[in-house]
Amino acid sequence: LSKKGAEYEDDKIWFYTAIIEHPKIEKGTGIATFHVYDPIWRAALDFTKGFKKYELITAMKFKSVYAMRFYELMSGQTQPLFVSLEVSDGLRERFCLQGKYERVNDFKR
Repeated sequence: LSKKGAEYEDDKIWFYTAIIEHPKIEKGTGIATFHVYDPIWRAALDFTKGFKKYELITAMKFKSVYAMRFYELMSGQTQPLFVSLEVSDGLRERFCLQGKYERVNDFKR
């Protein structure tokens, strides 16, 4: 997440920041620390704009990170959802699988 960012723009300002900053892992302890810029933190906790319901406890029960990501993608859907494998923001990109599963049938297994 330190290499991924958030961008905001309105009539007066343009703003960009990394989602997390200063990540640090204390090897062998299981402890990771990082900083989150306050506007990013507030935006992540602001559900006043009708963001979809995402149950963290449910998502954490999944055995695979891909199952968690599918849950996040599908939670709160009220209509059928189409997401292409290959386009920008498609499934390969959302699951960080660019360059993997060369054949589509391998990806679908």
